[in-house]
Amino acid sequence: MVMTALLDVRALSVSFGPGGARRTIVDRIDFSIGRGEIVALVGESGSGKSATALALSRLNEGPRCGYSGEIRLSGRNILALDHPDLRRLRGRAIATIFQDPLSALNPSETIAQQIAEGMRAHGMAGPDADDRITRLLGEVGIHDPDRVTRAYPHQISGGQRQRVMIALALACDPELLIADEPTTALDVTVQTQVLATLYRAVQKRGMSVLIITHDMGVVAGMADRVMVMYGGRIVESAPVETLFALPRHPYTRALLDCARHVRDASGHYATIPGTAETAFALRATQGCAFAPRCRRARPACFTHQPELAECSDTGRVACHFPLVGSKIDG
Repeated sequence: MVMTALLDVRALSVSFGPGGARRTIVDRIDFSIGRGEIVALVGESGSGKSATALALSRLNEGPRCGYSGEIRLSGRNILALDHPDLRRLRGRAIATIFQDPLSALNPSETIAQQIAEGMRAHGMAGPDADDRITRLLGEVGIHDPDRVTRAYPHQISGGQRQRVMIALALACDPELLIADEPTTALDVTVQTQVLATLYRAVQKRGMSVLIITHDMGVVAGMADRVMVMYGGRIVESAPVETLFALPRHPYTRALLDCARHVRDASGHYATIPGTAETAFALRATQGCAFAPRCRRARPACFTHQPELAECSDTGRVACHFPLVGSKIDG
């Protein structure tokens, strides 16, 4: 079945810095998200994941941030919208769950006031608004919603704050939900509960989701498709089952080996040598950003940038020498 694209991103670049000294953090990426599809964007810290997520609703826009390319949501180019249209889009068509709810929530307003504010902005705060807020909080797993609605962010637990962030994002029934490392600050048990809550909520609504994470366990449990990002570029994209069973890019394979605690011939746990910062230094030479850290790198990898190209009926990879027959069991 061919899935209709809700979000279509073409040649998106995001750069930061003053004037002509801007540094490109996201470099000409292309991807799409179908209606009802859950897509994960994975990679190490510093790979450009959050910059991509914020750009989708222009939340990192400012004098020191520049965009180019196209971001089309239901056919409308978000980068071409004026600010009144952009305000109408945020929260209603596209909503974001941020990494740190304590800094994202307003400390001077109650939880009910903050959820109601977003609903009012989109004409959804009618006479039944209080009941809707209570139902939302119950849906995201808050067992005492009446108390939480009256509380301030500092008066509830970290897990409850994260659930409130999910409720805020769902309040206006957006078409696209962006979850940027939604459980980073939580312990493992609460992480599992919150992710299960999020998954049930989006499945109930048939909502499209872009989940940003470095946790491959989260990817395996939630995503339909995975995009792997390195050095501001997407280096592999495939359905979740395909990517986990048969990764084609050496970076993808290295991430999976680290996540699965694979040991090398000497008995040491798998690691990726070097740091992600080398990616941006090499990119100026038009070589593969991962080449300095890749055990399979050859001379061509340092001088020619690989394009993201079809490697199967369902997947794409940006590698001069993609892995073949590297099936991972279990």
